[in-house]
Amino acid sequence: MAKIIYIGGNKGGSGKTSVAHLLCTGLALLNRTAALVTTDNRPLRSSQGRPYNILDGREGKALAALIEAATRSKDDAYLVIDGGATRHGEFDKTISKFAALFLIPFTACIEDMELASAYCLEHTHSFVVPNRWTTNSMAAKADKVLLDQMEEALPRRVMPPVPDTRGSGMLLENEIIAKDINTRTRNVARALAINVLEKLLSVG
Repeated sequence: MAKIIYIGGNKGGSGKTSVAHLLCTGLALLNRTAALVTTDNRPLRSSQGRPYNILDGREGKALAALIEAATRSKDDAYLVIDGGATRHGEFDKTISKFAALFLIPFTACIEDMELASAYCLEHTHSFVVPNRWTTNSMAAKADKVLLDQMEEALPRRVMPPVPDTRGSGMLLENEIIAKDINTRTRNVARALAINVLEKLLSVG
């Protein structure tokens, strides 16, 4: 069965789509077969030049068909469903039932943290993902305090941070060329994929 990874949450701007694209990129770099399912009501990005496919799940029947195909598949593949900015609430509850992992990105601000933490507690099999995490040494100290607070509130449910990388913006363009993805973005994507694969193993 192909493993379904759902990326959702109840806060816009937390980077659900960028995390989804980074994860698919990282899985491809680890020689895993991955596809990203778009559910957001925006123009569909092209798969052209990417090391992963982009599939259209914006309509309910199409999304249901993709999920059913994944659950029946015998391939060792990963279906990453991007909840997008307009999907949360009942949609998250429904789709996360089919997911091996439900990931909730959040950025280093109090509002994001509070919403992600509360949302994670509502969904017992979910994990939060610190996203766009700074690598600046001064800011990192302050952000570590926030991260420690999150880990205290959600023991064993906080994924390693995804460092900020401007290159992730390129992955959101309509068409990309895989060889143009810079080294830092590749490293961030690969690390994210490794962490997700390890979490999949730990949750069985």
